[in-house]
Amino acid sequence: MLKTLKGRANHEDKRKLEAIRRTYTSRIDELDQIGPAQSSEGKELPARPESLELYSGPTSRSTDDEFEDYDNG
Repeated sequence: MLKTLKGRANHEDKRKLEAIRRTYTSRIDELDQIGPAQSSEGKELPARPESLELYSGPTSRSTDDEFEDYDNG
């Protein structure tokens, strides 16, 4: 019985992930048709950081308090 339940969960998870993938893929295609991302000055934006941990500049909006609030729900 546990195998059956686990199999159903895996199938449903795969179905949900596939729907998410289709949504994001179509959105990316739409954005590609619009053109490359450019700032108001006509310059291309810099590459996005590989990890949020690598960037801790003044415009970062997340704080430790925000994460604590999220964890405490």
